Amino acid sequence: MTLSVLLPGCIESPLIDDEDVDPNSAPKEAMGMWWPTVDGIIGIPILSGHSEWSDAHKIDINFQDDSGSLHGAKLTYKSVEEGMALALEIDSLKDTPQSIIVEFPDREISLNIDSTESKFGPSMTIGSESFDFFTLRPGFEDSLGKDNIAAIYDFDSNDLVVEVTAEDLFSSSTEVSYALKLEFENTTWQFDKTTTFDWVLPYLFPRNDISIQGIEVIQTIQTADMAIPLIEGKKSLARVYVDSRNFSTAEVTVTLKLCILIFCVDQLEKNHLAVKNPNRDNFDHSANFVLPDHWVTFEGYTEAIPIGLVAKITPNYGDGIITYLDPNKSNNNFMEVITLNPTHDLSILVLPTREWVTWDGSDDPAIRNEATMEYWMDTTEAAFPVGNLDVTYLSPILSPDLSNASAVEVNNWLRTLDAFLSIGLDYDQMFGARSSSRGGLSDPLWSSSGVGLSRVSSCGDAGSTSRQLCAAHEIIHNIGPSNFDGDGDGFSGSDSSDEDWGTHLQCRTGGSGSGDDAVWRNLFGTSDINANIQDLGWDSNVPLPETNNLALIPSAYPDLMSYCRAGNGGPADTGNTPTSGNDANTGAPWNLPYVTNQTKWMSTYHYLYLYDQLSDWDTSNPPYLDFYSSTSGSSSDGRQVAPIRTIRVVSGMADDNGANPTLSHSWESEGVLPTGSNYQGSYVGRPHVGHSHDNHGDDRGNGAQGDDEGPDQRTFHCSSTVGGTPDTEIPFSEVNDGKRDCGDGSDEPQDFDNDGTIDNWFDCMDGSTVSMELVNDGNDDCPDGDDESHDNSSDSDSEPMYTIRVLDNSGNVLDSVQYTPNFEVHESNETTDDFFTFYFQDNGMINSIEIIENSTGRLIDSKQSSGQPTTRMSSLDATEFSREEIVDVKWSQATSSSNNDVLYQLEYSWGNDVWLPIGGMTSSTSKSFNLDTLPGGTSDSKFRVRATNGFDTYFSESSTFTIPNQAPALNLETSEHGRLAEGLTESTAQAKVRIHQGESFSITPEIRDDDWTQINENGCTAVLKRGQETVWSDGNTINTAGVREKNRISSHPSQSLHNPHDSANCLHNDGKLLPYSFPNKDLLPGEMTPGDYEFVMTYIDLGGASVSEKIAFTIIDSGYLGPIGSDNLLTNYRTNLEKADMIDWGEVKLSKSELQYYVELQRAARSEDGSLSDADMSDLVLSLGISDSRAEEIRSSSLRA
Repeated sequence: MTLSVLLPGCIESPLIDDEDVDPNSAPKEAMGMWWPTVDGIIGIPILSGHSEWSDAHKIDINFQDDSGSLHGAKLTYKSVEEGMALALEIDSLKDTPQSIIVEFPDREISLNIDSTESKFGPSMTIGSESFDFFTLRPGFEDSLGKDNIAAIYDFDSNDLVVEVTAEDLFSSSTEVSYALKLEFENTTWQFDKTTTFDWVLPYLFPRNDISIQGIEVIQTIQTADMAIPLIEGKKSLARVYVDSRNFSTAEVTVTLKLCILIFCVDQLEKNHLAVKNPNRDNFDHSANFVLPDHWVTFEGYTEAIPIGLVAKITPNYGDGIITYLDPNKSNNNFMEVITLNPTHDLSILVLPTREWVTWDGSDDPAIRNEATMEYWMDTTEAAFPVGNLDVTYLSPILSPDLSNASAVEVNNWLRTLDAFLSIGLDYDQMFGARSSSRGGLSDPLWSSSGVGLSRVSSCGDAGSTSRQLCAAHEIIHNIGPSNFDGDGDGFSGSDSSDEDWGTHLQCRTGGSGSGDDAVWRNLFGTSDINANIQDLGWDSNVPLPETNNLALIPSAYPDLMSYCRAGNGGPADTGNTPTSGNDANTGAPWNLPYVTNQTKWMSTYHYLYLYDQLSDWDTSNPPYLDFYSSTSGSSSDGRQVAPIRTIRVVSGMADDNGANPTLSHSWESEGVLPTGSNYQGSYVGRPHVGHSHDNHGDDRGNGAQGDDEGPDQRTFHCSSTVGGTPDTEIPFSEVNDGKRDCGDGSDEPQDFDNDGTIDNWFDCMDGSTVSMELVNDGNDDCPDGDDESHDNSSDSDSEPMYTIRVLDNSGNVLDSVQYTPNFEVHESNETTDDFFTFYFQDNGMINSIEIIENSTGRLIDSKQSSGQPTTRMSSLDATEFSREEIVDVKWSQATSSSNNDVLYQLEYSWGNDVWLPIGGMTSSTSKSFNLDTLPGGTSDSKFRVRATNGFDTYFSESSTFTIPNQAPALNLETSEHGRLAEGLTESTAQAKVRIHQGESFSITPEIRDDDWTQINENGCTAVLKRGQETVWSDGNTINTAGVREKNRISSHPSQSLHNPHDSANCLHNDGKLLPYSFPNKDLLPGEMTPGDYEFVMTYIDLGGASVSEKIAFTIIDSGYLGPIGSDNLLTNYRTNLEKADMIDWGEVKLSKSELQYYVELQRAARSEDGSLSDADMSDLVLSLGISDSRAEEIRSSSLRA
């Protein structure tokens, strides 16, 4: 006789006293419906009356030690699907077990205490192969995630709890023999048991063979075969494809587990409506999981990290009623091992430029708001193959008034700022976030004459067809190549070693033009609709990115390096709305299914090239320098460390009226120029001087490829009607090509009076004219050759117009650079002046600067040393300033010894040898401003003024002063289904984010310190509260007082993994803080019981300023039985269980599938209601995978019974 002992809430069975009953046969109470959470905590029913073990059978057992003595324990066990689960409880255990071993017929699962006796480490043996937590033998991948073991030994009570699950035990028999062993230092305890799980649920309900078709993980873009590499630390979405098979739809529960090789550690779960033949183009056709940050973030790894994702499906009986059964469980699991690859986290400085704009409503210059700039950077991070963008926002006080400035002028200032900040600061790119609605501009090495710097870019968002991806577009220009010949056989675009991905694609001029990227054209074609992203994209920045359809970006979407934009959409702010252009939309020829928040996205093509770049990034020698090493004799060893020396800044302008260029004020600053291959001699690049079209960013220059948001060739303006105003633009290459492209025909030669003479003409840049029949005839008829559509390669190879050179006091040329002006053309057809800046290593050697006209050798302009203009800083009004008060900085008037006026540049430093320019150069001898967001917090802040008379430079410094430390900014992000972040804006408890008990989630902090100080690694504290009770803290003594100390050994895998936030340290990878994860080793899944929770984090910076943030959420019951309080499901299940009559089978064993078939045969033989037909029985044999011969054997035996 067997007496069942159940947990509270379980259903008691009658006492059994039948001599014919198999003594090893499990009672109905051991026939479970759900798998437990394996964490060493026996769950207790709280709300629903049921828990993880309330569908199991509990008995008293005795272990026997080596001496024969018995030791009492309690064993809870159950069968679930094709496996079983065990829970062992032993009270008042005097010694700590060194090993806990569970032996099954085909495997051994164990926990072994580590040498410090601080945790249990899991391992497994299958046959002769043994596995620890971090090893996996080839050929055993199918074992991933199918077995789990966890234990807790409490030192205070000496209680031990062990939980074990093992799947796939019933492939040959429903009888399982197993042994439980506890190995102590001097003895071993053992308990042996055999259990036959010979109950089955007859097919009284509709049957459906639901199946998992696969798992796809996407971060930015992905192919169906998962060919796009995944990045460590990057936001990730797992899509689990479930087929409803026989039904048009089927309600399923999908569980996704994180597995580090053999053992699974965390899980997510959601209900999903499966469909037949799921289509990956439809976001609703997959169960989507935004992976918690700690699943994809690993501390200190420089090599690729493999992790396993295991998906499992079960029928979802959410209303507590069995609606269908799934006879075939073999396709209900799917395993995908993915590799996470570390890449370089680009470091970007963002300067909000000060410009007057109409949308601000103020007469003063405005800046972009912080939220907008963060959105641009977040979108760039989402599109790039990086785990994190390291973004620093510069104070707008560093920007002069750039109202009405062209993109060239803005980039020119950024290059000046880069000259300051690159001495002492390490970063990869500088981006100007323009407040005006202007297009973008980059500064690639390959622009124009190949003299770019590849470090600065700017954009105004609304003026760009790329909108919030404008920064990403520009950075690709900067770090990507143009016409790069990788093997020395000449660039053609068709060679596998050729690269051209730093240039534009199609849609360059309102939808026309074949694009500059010759490699793309050879691979994908030249039409506009070929300029697409090639596969499905995912935007992690949309609200609810695992359920919002706008997160999935269609494969026909335009690539971000094209000029096509989705939806014919206009700008977000008050810039002019584009009305022309062959944009991607839901109609022909693009036929997009829908338009998302983006106008473009990252293609597989550009993503893979960027991945290669960022996987091999050296900050001191960035890989884009390699694209130019073959054409430059200088070394490529990056920025050099040397004694303090000086850089000479040479700047000037070329007037768009065609006059020769002139030199502006030149000056010196401390520093050593990099000697990379993008520099000719000691010269450091120049601004890109291409032609960007304001408000649209449409390039109309002569071959300026670095210009963003504008095509890379000139355009011709004309009218759509004869005699009308210009409203059409075409590529200049299409002028006089024999085809009428303009409505008024002005792009082709016209003989209006039929006298045999061409009557229309072309205006040259110098004011002369040539007949339209001479345009694009292969000869330069205009003095500057601007009547011809020179392609970019010929432009770069043509003879430069000027040489800018620096000389010593003996007249010897120290260095030089070639220069050809280009002019930015605005939509009014007006040209603008071209500004240039060059840097030379000076070190006191340069005595003069000259501009030489190459065609004549004539000296155009020059500047030379004539003695320093001496000035003195006036005393400051105080030694300590607040952030808000106006500071008056004054200096004396200097007398110039040259013919040029003296100009002054005010600069600021906070004691780290980095000087920041405060606005631009001025003739004034004072400046008043507040210190606002300038970095500080030290007593070493000071000003200096730099005076220049056009050539010579003099510095005067102020005394030091103190400005207050700024409070840091703290942001908490979570990726748990994309829902916790939404909860930040909710104010009512009913609206709080709900998480099922046991589900895994991350909370990732992000700290911003405008004082540019290092992270205070001892400055982080965090607590988690349930109601008023503190249930978890980070280990800091400040937070541990209210936390019940857990004096125990556990085996939660986070002890062996990458979740180190169990101390007061702010743990980070190169400045990016690592996530806090829950549940964890200190707060196990079973301890995160239902209730309202609040996570609070505080950060104190090195200056003592602090900030706190919190996230509120609710843990809800796992809902094992559907609606809370409903017992119908388990009651219905157990009432209908049936045991097979096996009296004639003797010692022959049946598998679980064979037993199911046997029971169905007996039901059919008894002609029971709802029994299966012969045809159904044949289908069942196929779905259960039973051979014909074995099926016939079972059928014959059932008839005898």
